[in-house]
Amino acid sequence: MISLIVVFTIVIWGISMLDNFSNVANGFFNYLTGNFVWFYLITMTLFVVFCVWVALSKHGKIKLVKLDEEPEFSTGMGVELVFWGIAEPQNHFVSPLNMAGGTVETVNFALKTSFFHCS
Repeated sequence: MISLIVVFTIVIWGISMLDNFSNVANGFFNYLTGNFVWFYLITMTLFVVFCVWVALSKHGKIKLVKLDEEPEFSTGMGVELVFWGIAEPQNHFVSPLNMAGGTVETVNFALKTSFFHCS
């Protein structure tokens, strides 16, 4: 319930005071990206190292389904996600809908469209 109140408060703030919200959000973003990029990089590196360690350990053989069931997805799913994670934004950048490709506006369109498809 508390998280719902916080989200609605932020949404109402963003709708009713757009300039103020934009200034605060951009300031917060710039502060975080200017001061905590090192933390993000270290955290993501440790996460990847942890995933590799788990995959190579005895725990990497554990099936996350019942013992007599087959997994829903094959091991090829990760390859598809890695490929399309790069290919989709490039495709939208080169040939976007109703826009000229290779422009600054196309970069924004390509990233927003790719993020929309991920969610």
